[in-house]
Amino acid sequence: MRVVVHLSRFYDWVPVPPDVLVTPQDLASGLAMPGREPGTFRMRVEKPGPTYREMHIGEHTILGKILDEKLDVRRSGTVQTRKQAVAHIVGLLLDDGRVAHAQWSWITGIDVHDDGPDVEHAKKHFAPHLTAVHGRHGRVHMTAEEHDAHLAAYSETADVAAHLRSHFGVKTS
Repeated sequence: MRVVVHLSRFYDWVPVPPDVLVTPQDLASGLAMPGREPGTFRMRVEKPGPTYREMHIGEHTILGKILDEKLDVRRSGTVQTRKQAVAHIVGLLLDDGRVAHAQWSWITGIDVHDDGPDVEHAKKHFAPHLTAVHGRHGRVHMTAEEHDAHLAAYSETADVAAHLRSHFGVKTS
């Protein structure tokens, strides 16, 4: 799946001017980071757009997020749809300074090229969890009923772009 997020502005990193003192608080808060050369620093600045960020998300990654929700002790049993998993992954990528480094409020549009769910891949991905036993409580990761529920949620046909626009609060005209 290819997701293109259109942004009104973005963060960038520029060299800190020589007359500016970088404090440990600046480094801890992410407003500054060490530069490439020893003793130099770079600071985060907001730059006007428009621009975009393109993200390629494989089905294996989407299935991994769905399983992560299922197997996480705090959210055990959560059945996540494919579109919910994609929204979570895109949110993480937008927050990651190495990928997009943008605020959600800066999103002006989202385009998605989606070939749809790969059900056969999902069956193969989920199958080992039908017999895998959890180390702490000794139960299988996923019962047959849970397997069917997760497969149905993953296979649901949905407008992923519309869900992403709603999730990130993008106004459409």
